[in-house]
Amino acid sequence: LSYPFFFVENNKTYVFPEAAQSGKLSCYLFCEENESLIFVKDILNIPLRDSTILKYKSKYWLFGALNNNYVNYQLNLYYSDSLFGPFESHPTNGVYKGLDGIRPAGNFIEVDEVLYRPTQNCKKTYGESITINKVTALDENNYSEEPYLTIKINEKRRSNRGVNSIHTINSSGN
Repeated sequence: LSYPFFFVENNKTYVFPEAAQSGKLSCYLFCEENESLIFVKDILNIPLRDSTILKYKSKYWLFGALNNNYVNYQLNLYYSDSLFGPFESHPTNGVYKGLDGIRPAGNFIEVDEVLYRPTQNCKKTYGESITINKVTALDENNYSEEPYLTIKINEKRRSNRGVNSIHTINSSGN
């Protein structure tokens, strides 16, 4: 289990850990009292990697990557009226393929009503950099994005010695 995606709704925190090897995406409620996870339900029976959920324009958008033996990734997108589904497959699924800019790398970032999607760049090595994509269209029929900027580890800085990869970027609130 990795990439535990957190989603807060109605003052409750839900966790969606990546479990692609199980072939499904499951939802858990985080219990603060005993710091445990309580199973809620299986959301999708698809082996998505790094699933990331966005609530946008009254819909829940689920992004994740399918892969072929870690050789190539394909962006898949699903949408629902509820956080718990059912999720419908987006007609653009599989339109983006490759090792850069496909696999999610954290929460969406919204600035001045523009959405940005952090993604992993694994072209040369796993965790090579993060590509931030600017979302140019998102609705039930269309999805498009374009590369906006790249975040890399500056290995020449003394303080970065031993740090050679970057996987995820997240923020919450301010």
